[in-house]
Amino acid sequence: MMNLKRIALLLVPALMLMMQSCDNTASKAEVKNDKQGKKYLPKSTGKTSELLVVSSAGFWEGRGRDTLLSLFKREFVMVPQPEPCYEVVHVETSEFKGLLEKHRNIFMITIDPSLANIKYGTGIDLHATPQRVVRIQAPSVQSFVDFMDDKGQEIFDLFE
Repeated sequence: MMNLKRIALLLVPALMLMMQSCDNTASKAEVKNDKQGKKYLPKSTGKTSELLVVSSAGFWEGRGRDTLLSLFKREFVMVPQPEPCYEVVHVETSEFKGLLEKHRNIFMITIDPSLANIKYGTGIDLHATPQRVVRIQAPSVQSFVDFMDDKGQEIFDLFE
């Protein structure tokens, strides 16, 4: 009986200390700073040969999808059997949050008729590391297709 009391007296404070040391923000895997102020990002998810395309469902059902697949799913050269360069995964814009933001290769496409010209930008290690994000905003699907016909190889090379 005495041994049980002694164990309880040791365990209760130890458990209380462990519970107080837990940080509920650590599970969010957000950017953390070290003592020198250097930022650390969480490790990216997804394979190096996987491309996450973020767009509306309407875009993905038309010519925009065909244009992207012909570029990124073409056969990888110098392998003994046919294999696509990238495995392309589509996610709707409204579903792009949380773990998906930490994907390694992200291609974001927005069709906005109010735009006069195409807007194009890239980013490195925005939410995780290593990570490459390419964002294209186009006034129409046709302008996106034309842009990809012109700059597609350049964009493909960014993910290499």
